[in-house]
Order: sequence, then C-alpha cells, then structure tokens
Amino acid sequence: METVLTHPAPVVENIDRAMVETYRAEIPRGHLGMSQIGKTDSRELWFKFRWSLPDEPAPRVLRIFDLGNVIEDEVIKLLRQAGYTLLDRDSNGAQFNATALGGHFSGSCDGIITAFPDGDNVPHVFECKSSNAKRFKKFQQNGVKVSSPEYYGQMQCYMNRFHCKRALFVMYCKDNSELYTEFVDLDRDYYPEIESKALRIIASDTPPPSSYPNRAWYEAKYMSEEAQSVYWGDELPARTNCRNCRHSCPVIEGKGARWGCRRSNKFLSREKQWAGCDFHNWIPELVPAKVVAIYPKADAVEYRTKGGARFFNGPKTVTHADVFSSAEIGAASRSGFGFMEDDFVRSVRGEFGGRLIEGREVFGE
Repeated sequence: METVLTHPAPVVENIDRAMVETYRAEIPRGHLGMSQIGKTDSRELWFKFRWSLPDEPAPRVLRIFDLGNVIEDEVIKLLRQAGYTLLDRDSNGAQFNATALGGHFSGSCDGIITAFPDGDNVPHVFECKSSNAKRFKKFQQNGVKVSSPEYYGQMQCYMNRFHCKRALFVMYCKDNSELYTEFVDLDRDYYPEIESKALRIIASDTPPPSSYPNRAWYEAKYMSEEAQSVYWGDELPARTNCRNCRHSCPVIEGKGARWGCRRSNKFLSREKQWAGCDFHNWIPELVPAKVVAIYPKADAVEYRTKGGARFFNGPKTVTHADVFSSAEIGAASRSGFGFMEDDFVRSVRGEFGGRLIEGREVFGE
C-alpha cells in the first residue's frame, strides 16, 4: 500500500531559504559599478557604495538574475554559431574587467567581438540583457539610450576603457525568445563626465542630495520600505561596517580599490570592512539627530534627539549612561529614539552595563 504524504516538504520554501542564506554569506562587491553609474540619482549610488542601503533581493529576483546569466550564455552560443568571433573571457579565464579611480570604479563586460561574418575585424564591446515582452517593446521603439541610461552608460564606460569605437547590444525577450540588436557608437564626451560623477560619489564623506522631487517619486518607490527609511534619513542602516564609519575612507591613489582607517592608520581588507570593529562611529550625516559636537580625543560624537535627549556615539567598549555604541544607536533609530529619551533605560545602562538591541534592553550584555 502506497503512503501518501499529507504534509509534503516545503520545496519552494527550502529553495528560497537556501538562496537567501547564500546571498547573505557573500560580502558585497567593493566597487561602484559601471553597470549602475548611468542611474540619475547619485544619492542611491552613494549608499550602495557605502554598503548602507538595505537591498536584499527576494528569492524570485535572485532567480531572475541567475536566469539572465543562462540567457547570456545562450546568446553567446548563437552568435558564435552565426560566425561571430566572441571572447567572453580574458587570458586568465576571467571576464573582461574595466577599472578606474584606483579600482573603486569598475565593471565586467559580457565580451569582446573581434570578428564579424562579413569580415569586419574592428573590435566591439558586447553586452547582453534580457527582459519581459513589455520592456522589450520599449527597446524596440526607443533604443537603448532612451530606454535604459544605465545600460547605455555601462557600454560607454566599457568602450572607453577597452578602446572600442562601437558596441553590440543584444536584448533577449524571456516571454517569446525574440531578439533585439542595436549598435551603439562611442560618445567621446560621455565618459569624462561619467567618471567625474563616479569620483564625486566615491570621494564624498557624506551622501549627496536626492535627485527625486519628493518621497512619492516613482523611482524612489522601487526601494523597499526599509531602504527608503535609510535613504531619506529616517533610520540608520541595519548593519555597521567600515564604509558607514566616519573613520574610514576610500584611497583613490594606487590600485586594488583600497580603503583606509584614519583611526588605526591601516588599510582595510574587504573582509575587515564588512566586519567592522568596536570603534565604529557613524558618519554623522546618517544619524537622524542633531550633531552637537565632535570630540576627536574621546573618539565620540555628541547628538541631540528631537525630544531633547543628549547622547554620545562612542566605542562599544565604553560603559557610560550617555555613551552608546553604533549598533545601539542604529537599533534606537528604528524605534524613533524613544529608548534614548527614557531616563530609566539610561540609568539601567549606566548601572548594569546593559545594551540596546532593536528596542529591547538586554541586561548585563
């Protein structure tokens, strides 16, 4: 007799959980992407470069990204079958990587076409994207420059860095496997402006102003509610790391996308940047409170909440009723700083060395 499972294994849930766990285990990329620099809003790009904008994709979106890679491989196969000589890896087996500004501005193109079936041997940048039918039609009607400034900017960056005069753009429709192709010419005036934009974002210690006219602007609404709260300055990022600490800064000179810590006077690996340290101090402009004073010798910044409460952002190792670690201030920001203005909570912290964790008081931590 066959046994029928009345409670089948949650297959989709298991897949989703595994994908999210894998994503969370990865350290964010260390550079400002050439694939994003065409985006109008520099504030969002700054937050992402500083690892401070919560943007964890849903498992469904992660699968869309993975599918895009599969489609790219299929398009490359089709082009080669048609007689195109297309290189998708360099001599070291890696994607063709373009870098600038000490490695902080970087991107990897899908390939370089070195020969066409008609005998044209002028190198072209190759870029492949995929979309649904609705978006696909927009590219057919308006072309890549109008339909996606990000894709257009990406190709202009690659053409400049790889010294190519043209790019072949291929869009694959996921709904019906239709293809759209377009040749994009190098705009020699475009790259210098876009690199200047990238430099301003990379070198800035503070977030640029938003280009969106208001909070209801449709592009801003694409962000999650959590990301919007951080973007508009209502809350602090959920995670502390060296890139949202006032002590660290990118080093433009040299290579390798290096970051330095002004406090320790040391260079920081990407792993150390992600891990942070006990001396993390928020970039003051990120904190939704008024800056009163900065005390370099004490390694602290004094703030005042809208309710009038005074507190200091200092090292995690300091136990004082008025000194809060960055993690505590982040947790308090997500509850409107109510705990910072509670005299009882502050007295308990001072007497017992408790810590604020997401709005809860954990005694003796």
